[in-house]
Amino acid sequence: MDAIKSSDYPHYEIIVVDDASTDESPQIARQAGVRVVRMNKQSGPGAARNVGTQNARGDIYFFVDSDVVIHLNSLSCVVSKFLNNSEIGALFGSYDNQPSAINFFSQYKNLFHHFIHQTSYHNAHTFWAGCGAIRKEVFHKAGGFDAAQYPKPSIEDVELGLRIRKCGYKILLVKELQVKHLKKWSFYSLLYTDIFCRAVPWANLILQSQEMPKGLNFQKSHLVSALCVGLLIGLGIFFLLEYKLFSHIPIGSFYYYIKLSGVALFLGANFVVSYTRILQLWHKGRHLKFLLPLVFFIVSGFAFTLLTFFFFNQKLLACIPNTSFYYHLKFFILILFLLINFVIFYVKIPNIKTRSWHRNVMIRIVFIITAGMVVTLSGIASRSNLGYNLLPSAAALYFAFVLTTMNILLLNSQLYRFFFKLRGFKFLLLAIFSHVLYYLYSSGTFMVCWIIYSTKKLHMRQH
Repeated sequence: MDAIKSSDYPHYEIIVVDDASTDESPQIARQAGVRVVRMNKQSGPGAARNVGTQNARGDIYFFVDSDVVIHLNSLSCVVSKFLNNSEIGALFGSYDNQPSAINFFSQYKNLFHHFIHQTSYHNAHTFWAGCGAIRKEVFHKAGGFDAAQYPKPSIEDVELGLRIRKCGYKILLVKELQVKHLKKWSFYSLLYTDIFCRAVPWANLILQSQEMPKGLNFQKSHLVSALCVGLLIGLGIFFLLEYKLFSHIPIGSFYYYIKLSGVALFLGANFVVSYTRILQLWHKGRHLKFLLPLVFFIVSGFAFTLLTFFFFNQKLLACIPNTSFYYHLKFFILILFLLINFVIFYVKIPNIKTRSWHRNVMIRIVFIITAGMVVTLSGIASRSNLGYNLLPSAAALYFAFVLTTMNILLLNSQLYRFFFKLRGFKFLLLAIFSHVLYYLYSSGTFMVCWIIYSTKKLHMRQH
């Protein structure tokens, strides 16, 4: 309240809705000289905000959570945006990058929120009520918050945003509208809120409305990252079961080629994701001085593994004459593969040629040594009793795991660079683990909700 009273915009009224609290918050608000509206029972933030609008006299409803402190220019920013564009029905901002609580989960959660909002589209498809404003006529035309469906803190603001969009109004994400968040997160509260208060109701809303939101947490890179995390889990399970399930399949059989095709398809998809993301970052002028050498290093190592497979797995190639077209084709494919990497490494990396000579020499030495180790170990494995069971299956699975992990890092490289720049390397490592976990339980929750929804829908059709 002190922050609101210190605002640079003077024309406002403050209404505090007391959702049947048991502490001294109402008394503190009254002592500050603001209007307090008391709820008879706890009904959730949606109902509380609806009651607040019923008692408000202004033309703009600006919702601010109780654990949020606005900045000096927040009110003037909101008013100016509405005055300058009559098509805007609602707008919202984000938390700033200086969270109040200093523990890791509070820092991670708030910084993650800040980054997502600051890098998303200006033309939003949903609404956020933690620091969001709606025109009076738009709010009532859309029907306000659905307090009956969301009696507890959930996605009542997101659902309202979808209805505002259906009414034909625009929702603007104002990146300069930032507020400080005072909430302290723990691992349990973060996990519980993300799954039961956000992921589950959001998944149900998507399934019921048959509409996938755009922007914020539903950017393409986020969806692909969630898929990659799921693939990592699948790779681990497949690697554990691969020997028992597939070791009896004879080389040259129909199922043998299905297995090879599956591995090739998976690796090919990873390469497409990798190079697509690399080119996107390059065209945007992002910081690739570390990323592209890493990609070249990993992909070229995989190429040498393919070369080893061609030379050592004679069982597969024994039927191909040494002078045939197909026998020489594998060498052209390998050379083309390496040339593509060569072009990316030497042409696409900004300022790579101006680096000091010893850096280039060290990169080449590390690459040659590692590639040589891959060739040697693969050759030993292929000549051992394990035979085909280790190569190419284990090698392909290994590189599939590495490539999938690399894709997750590539797709979220801007976020991870943001974490590193603000909080350092140790924080980054914990943040990457938490972020991967976030993708895991978010995508897992959606899959569970989809199965339940599909089962109920099928049951209703049968009756």
